[in-house]
Amino acid sequence: MLERGGADGVTGSRMALLDPTERQGNDRERDRLLAELERRDVLLREVHHRVKNTLQVISSLISMQVRSLPGGESRHALEDCRSRVEAIALINEKLDQSPDDAGVPFSDYTRSLAAAIVAATGPDAARVTLAFDLADVALEVDKALPCGLILNELVTNALKHAFPAGRAGTIRVELVPVAGGGLQLVVGDDGVGLPAGLDVRKSPSLGLQLVGMLAHQLGARLAVDAGAGTTIRLTIPGDEE
Repeated sequence: MLERGGADGVTGSRMALLDPTERQGNDRERDRLLAELERRDVLLREVHHRVKNTLQVISSLISMQVRSLPGGESRHALEDCRSRVEAIALINEKLDQSPDDAGVPFSDYTRSLAAAIVAATGPDAARVTLAFDLADVALEVDKALPCGLILNELVTNALKHAFPAGRAGTIRVELVPVAGGGLQLVVGDDGVGLPAGLDVRKSPSLGLQLVGMLAHQLGARLAVDAGAGTTIRLTIPGDEE
């Protein structure tokens, strides 16, 4: 009787162990790639750390210049500039603290930035309460940076204008996931509201112009509700849209 070369024999030959030399080569390549990834992570963290430190030095220099100026438009402009630099520095600080490459933990960033803005505003801000409703989201740097600057402008603007003459109130900040992997950033207050006829998209204010420019950069929709107080919603599309 003829013997058939069964499938088991073919399979067995395919499942044979790798040659020891080939196996060692694969192990060395794996170790090399892991070492390269670790080195890249260390370098990336060092970059974030150095950028953060450099921005903090710039912020300190601006603060020194601010203290040398009398009150007025020049001083206010430099204070706004310092606030923007610190918002960028905080992005790099959160990246430096992040345990992986998932991006900027933006809910944590939002709390830290809003609290820092209130603290920098001085004792008058003690009458203003911050309220948060934040989804746990992480953003890539190219989205986190413009979102952080927009958040800085909107919270600062609310502190400056929503509660005049010692009025107390609340600023609420929300992060809400939307369909398609997008995100909605909401900054609202229960203050005096916008002046009649003001269109924030055409405002002469540099801060609001910056908000409009960054929203356009993100491809985001900007909506303003000027009912009771002021609410501004920024809807950022996701990668799936």
